Amino acid sequence: MVAHARAQAAAQGIHWAEFHVGKMEALPLPDLSVDRVISNCAVNLSQDKARVFAEAFRVLRQGGHLVLADVLRHGSRPQGFSKEGWAACRDGAEAWDVYQSLLERAGFIEISVYPLEPPGALGGFYPAVVRAVKP
Repeated sequence: MVAHARAQAAAQGIHWAEFHVGKMEALPLPDLSVDRVISNCAVNLSQDKARVFAEAFRVLRQGGHLVLADVLRHGSRPQGFSKEGWAACRDGAEAWDVYQSLLERAGFIEISVYPLEPPGALGGFYPAVVRAVKP
């Protein structure tokens, strides 16, 4: 996917974008090095979301933006998980209040959520876009 992204960027004349392979809990980037951190439905797959948000905060410059598409849960998360539930983005999904609290603890401000479906509409889950700013 990274090779494809690089090839597409080159074909479009986009020379300012970089693509890296790494883990979201340990980003292969220096402190204060990026303006935007984006993710498309991956944070809910991490078992250490607090670390994911701390890493995003670390690499963002002051005034940088975090923009995530993710799956949120309507209600609390039950104990334990199944491989099938985790792979289906259900078992790792958090309720909005938990997600927001993790972002606040990492240091983010101006945190907002934009549900793409009514909360709980899809069997207790809903896709959403989450935005936050590093002060």
